[in-house]
Amino acid sequence: GSAASWRAVTQSPVQDLLSGIPCPADGNGAVRDIYQTDLTTGVIQLLSLAPGGAPANGPSITPSLAAGSLAVAFASAASNLVPGDGSGRNEVFVREATGRIQRASVAGDGRQSNGDSSQPRISADGRFVAFTSSASNLVPGDTTGALDIFVRDMVAGTTTRASVATGGGEANGASYNPAISPDGSFVSFTSNATNLVADDGNGVADVFLRDLVRGITTRVSVSTDGSEQNASITPPFTQVSDVSRDGRFVTFDSDASNLVSGRGNSRTNVFVHDVNHHVTSRISVSSSGEPAANDSFAPVITPDGRFIAFESFADNIAFGDAPGEDIFVHDRTRGTTVVADVSADGSPRGPEVTRPLLQRPSISDAGTVLALQSGADNLVPNKTNGLDDIFVRRLTPVPSARVARSVAVHGKHATVRFSSGDPTAGVVLCRLDRRTQQLCPLGATKFSNLKPGRHVVRGYAGGPGSLFSLTPLVVHFRVPRR
Repeated sequence: GSAASWRAVTQSPVQDLLSGIPCPADGNGAVRDIYQTDLTTGVIQLLSLAPGGAPANGPSITPSLAAGSLAVAFASAASNLVPGDGSGRNEVFVREATGRIQRASVAGDGRQSNGDSSQPRISADGRFVAFTSSASNLVPGDTTGALDIFVRDMVAGTTTRASVATGGGEANGASYNPAISPDGSFVSFTSNATNLVADDGNGVADVFLRDLVRGITTRVSVSTDGSEQNASITPPFTQVSDVSRDGRFVTFDSDASNLVSGRGNSRTNVFVHDVNHHVTSRISVSSSGEPAANDSFAPVITPDGRFIAFESFADNIAFGDAPGEDIFVHDRTRGTTVVADVSADGSPRGPEVTRPLLQRPSISDAGTVLALQSGADNLVPNKTNGLDDIFVRRLTPVPSARVARSVAVHGKHATVRFSSGDPTAGVVLCRLDRRTQQLCPLGATKFSNLKPGRHVVRGYAGGPGSLFSLTPLVVHFRVPRR
């Protein structure tokens, strides 16, 4: 869910949200519940409670958090969270900051659904909740019997179907995996339907964007020239998407090999589509633009569209990652990618207790705080429970490194030496003149094939679990004519 309301603390850059903090007794044994941790006070609150404080009598999952902890949406099979719940189905609920719980998966007149509902995503102000449902009675005219995407306005008490064509026509296939923009105006989702847009002939699921204000549905899993993707995601997995505040940027994963040109198209990749300019770009790349050498998936995007976090098996897109799956953050403005799931001192994550495949990280609005799941025992000190836990990582920029005063120039080659007193620093993001940026190790970096004349190198210190420095190192040197 949204991490917009998380408040960074001043201790370690990595925090275990459950370590050393007593969890409130839930009273329902091993039934799964929803909790919320306040990072400032360290207080853990049980949210999936029935009126009067009785424990939920069914499992609750997939929480989605509004900004400022205004509300939390979640799915639950419990039948005692709201009065009169006799559906016996999985439903979507919203718990407000006051403690009141309301059902979101209901029709406009409040009727309970006649099908299961799941996958809630809540807007930043807590007003709108998008979810998936098999129900046929949430809106008039729902006749297909397929999974659909709905949006509940918790203030106006209305329910709208989002998985429809621009003219309002019903989808002829299942729709799932919704994401909602912070203001609730846009919903992205995946659908097997072939009639949501014209000329949908690729025969695979696609990612769509519904503008709820203008009533327009657009397919976004296309290339820059508008070509359909030639693959979706291999079952049993499905495409995952997320949408920025203004609906301009939609990020998604795909097995397609024709969305962008170049190498790396034989893997599952993460992409972003600029709806305004009809441009699709690959996000699962290194800071020098190298495509990921293994599969990348499950992206989330910040409201401004700048940062995208995702999971990947790749070992070539960021310095300091561990074997297996890791969580990465790509900065679209600076073109950089960093690994996030590292220990407080920047060392690689240890072995996982269970394989955290397809976990979806959560990222703050500013892109500097990340929540993730891990069973590694070295992310924080004294973790000995041998279980998966939830962690928060603060991606603070590394202080600037230092550069040697002299630059060794030999013919068409120049050697620059970088150093740093910061133990978290590990690499320097370098750019010589107007060449492609690259990662330079601390120590000596050699630049070759230089023309005679003046040259400049700009470098930004970085390290695992940290953003690159905001202050550049600037090195000027001259290659003499021979």
